[in-house]
Amino acid sequence: MRILLVTLLAGLALGCKKAEVQAVQKAAADAKSGDTAVTKYVQGLQQDVVKAQDAVKKTNAATAESVQAADAVLQEADKGAEPSGQ
Repeated sequence: MRILLVTLLAGLALGCKKAEVQAVQKAAADAKSGDTAVTKYVQGLQQDVVKAQDAVKKTNAATAESVQAADAVLQEADKGAEPSGQ
């Protein structure tokens, strides 16, 4: 908004015609619109990062469970493989 006001005041100070001031206003509005698009894009990226972090957490939890299960199986196998006191 500040940029728009400064631009308009500068345009008026230089004696710009009404059409030129309108062109400057349109350019400022387009810039703001572009900023909004960039903001939305960045927000989308942030949401993607959050989703990816959640997926990593779930994968890590599943991996930990798999490791625990495999460890339990190996411990049982070790118990079965121990000599019976011969």
